[in-house]
Amino acid sequence: MHKFVVSAMVREANKIYKSAMKKYCVIGYPVKYSLSPRLFNTAFKKAKLSAKYEFAEVAPGDFGKFMRSFGANFAGANVTIPYKQDVIKYLDKISEEARKIGAVNVIVNKKGKLIGYNTDVFGAMAALKTGIKSLRGKRAIVLGAGGAARAVVYGLKKAGAYVTILNRTLARAKKLARDFKCEFGGLEDFAPCDILINTTSVGMWPNIKVTPFPDLKKQIASAQKRPVVMDIIYRPHITKFLRDAKSAGCRIITGDKMFYAQAAKTFKIWTHFYRFRNSDPLTSGGGGASSTSVSP
Repeated sequence: MHKFVVSAMVREANKIYKSAMKKYCVIGYPVKYSLSPRLFNTAFKKAKLSAKYEFAEVAPGDFGKFMRSFGANFAGANVTIPYKQDVIKYLDKISEEARKIGAVNVIVNKKGKLIGYNTDVFGAMAALKTGIKSLRGKRAIVLGAGGAARAVVYGLKKAGAYVTILNRTLARAKKLARDFKCEFGGLEDFAPCDILINTTSVGMWPNIKVTPFPDLKKQIASAQKRPVVMDIIYRPHITKFLRDAKSAGCRIITGDKMFYAQAAKTFKIWTHFYRFRNSDPLTSGGGGASSTSVSP
């Protein structure tokens, strides 16, 4: 299913992993939609590492208890909706970039110390570069104000883009805009832009018939400018948001590009020795992600 580029240090890495089966997971609520277990279990198998990856669907009321026992049970994890910000207080240390973003999506258990990283920003910027040569000076609108939005806004600002955050809850948009010194508004405040990115979970499988921006086609037509439109959702591969954008004449960037790029970066953080490239689609009955070749 995948082609992996394994480093020359494979023997040393295998010695580390042979001592005991290492467990990894994706923490979220809900989380059964995620393709991460399939992707990373394939990666571990191809790299001949003694490790497994599983779902950890944790209800909000149980999150604190789960994290307090995390270190005794797992070598690492991915963190997804709705915990990318809440998880920080349970960690011993976070990377400088994760601190600046204010969100963590990767955990490493290093000798009992939990360290947090953010690979979402790497994934988002890698995905955008498949459709846009340079972000400097571009006007970008980001839909949403959660943990993923923080990474996207940080990456856009760092690359020199002008960012406006639009969200249904204006107070959350205002807070995020204040943190990153950018503009904000409600969905009704859409204006002509070069880049439009959905960072919300609206339209994610199984609720594939909804979109975070019902008036998208009308708004793009009235703006008389066709932005590059990206959705960070990778399941389904083409969301209704992206279908509407494509029918309005926009170039689209699918969420699988970000998914695979951040996963490659995550895999390198966990194992230190490996990089992987995928060449075939991941598919599933509920709508999978198509492939893109990535490396950290």
